[in-house]
Amino acid sequence: MNFTLAILTVIFSGVIAAIISHYLTSTKEARDLVRLKSENLLNSIKTFKTGFDIHTINAIPFIKGEISYNDYLELIKSMKNLGPGGDLNRVIAIIQLYFPELQYCVENILKVRTQFNDILTKLSKNEITNAEAQKRYGIRVKEFDNAISELEKQVILNAQNKTDSFWKRRFEKPPPYIPLE
Repeated sequence: MNFTLAILTVIFSGVIAAIISHYLTSTKEARDLVRLKSENLLNSIKTFKTGFDIHTINAIPFIKGEISYNDYLELIKSMKNLGPGGDLNRVIAIIQLYFPELQYCVENILKVRTQFNDILTKLSKNEITNAEAQKRYGIRVKEFDNAISELEKQVILNAQNKTDSFWKRRFEKPPPYIPLE
């Protein structure tokens, strides 16, 4: 009887050790993946923002009436390698694959981008004045910066929540958000 009990003890302790080892290994790999994808996402957001800022700055002469819409389009074509499109696609892909809970942030960015394009289109068709376009454009720049800042903040908070240990998440307050500057 003692021999059977000893064998069962060894078997169960081995099974429990294997389960714990598997849990710890898979948890570490998952945390590392979240960290890596969060870093990739933040870099893509920064690159997208820089490219979009270049486009918004180049639109200012058109909005002020200093250049024509065709001249603006030629300017954009000459800077095609600096465009934000590829990085936005990367941002969307990473969020859809790894952070679907942040989809609302991307939708806000896409909404503001569409509003930027609407301003330029309406101005090119003379549906609004240059003064009205400047006013709307300034509002959209602030909205875009706020949308990007919110996405960056949510990526950081999300990564912190997903990479903290089980016990730390349960018993400690999350660290405060520190904006990237």
